[in-house]
Amino acid sequence: TGRLVPVIADEHVDKAFGTGVVKVTPAHDTNDYQVGLRHKLPMLTIFDLEAKVSAHEATDIPAEYVGLDRFVARKQIVAKLEADGQLVEVKKHKLMVPRCARTGQVIEPMLTDQWFVAMTKPGAGGKSIAEQAIEAVESGDVKFVPENWVNTYNQWMKNIQDWCISRQLWWGHQIPAWYGSNGELFVARSEADARAKATAAGYTGE
Repeated sequence: TGRLVPVIADEHVDKAFGTGVVKVTPAHDTNDYQVGLRHKLPMLTIFDLEAKVSAHEATDIPAEYVGLDRFVARKQIVAKLEADGQLVEVKKHKLMVPRCARTGQVIEPMLTDQWFVAMTKPGAGGKSIAEQAIEAVESGDVKFVPENWVNTYNQWMKNIQDWCISRQLWWGHQIPAWYGSNGELFVARSEADARAKATAAGYTGE
């Protein structure tokens, strides 16, 4: 693409492995995503939902790769680097590749809209879910047996992140959110409550 690639230093990289330098794709790897957040890197998504190369203004992907299956595109890119004299070597190494338990297909992580329960943000009572859960144990309302598990619990609750409740399964758990025809969003405990919110907002569509 002709785009300059920034070089960063991060504790995630194992300097003793290989060259000690790795590429970072924040939008397509869970560990890289955290690195991207720390260094404010752009989150460039290059696949569509069918794992084909997808182009948009931010990525500037060459037209010859757009629409290609991920595996086909990767082979063509390596061939192009070799043809241009820019490929030093290809070396095999073992790595953990995530696969779908049902189909065996290689899973490609990507950024999509997700739903989260706020765990550390204060709620209507002024305290977060995590704070209330910790206090329930500290006050004795909730007891652990054996008691030593309190330490594990507190360690977990004091370092908790927002809880992702999305499921990428067609038959997954339903989330109590309804969309209007123009993308309006109404979140409530039930469909009736959501309709009431929609009405109060002046929305009259389905």
